[in-house]
Amino acid sequence: MWVEELEMRVPAERLDGYLAVDAAVWTEFLRRQPGFRSKIVLRPLERPGVVILHIVWESRADWMAVSAEACAEVDRRMGDHLPELVACREYEVLRGPSFTDGAAR
Repeated sequence: MWVEELEMRVPAERLDGYLAVDAAVWTEFLRRQPGFRSKIVLRPLERPGVVILHIVWESRADWMAVSAEACAEVDRRMGDHLPELVACREYEVLRGPSFTDGAAR
């Protein structure tokens, strides 16, 4: 599996609106993509105004198969709720809940 991590700047006063539109637009788009596994939205308490997205893919190839044009169209649909992208990172999952003996860690 592969994890796409996006760090976004979302002012606190716009957080609720962003979360609602992101769920309706981006998350729904991702659910229709081959290889999409899950999406986790995090807010680091020590960094107000930042939202971290962890998007889990079956493989890096699945993630890369989503075209830049499709992403641009989904971003356009976010309208005024499109946040500023601060950083994009990627991680290969070496071990995780689905690979362990079933015990929560």
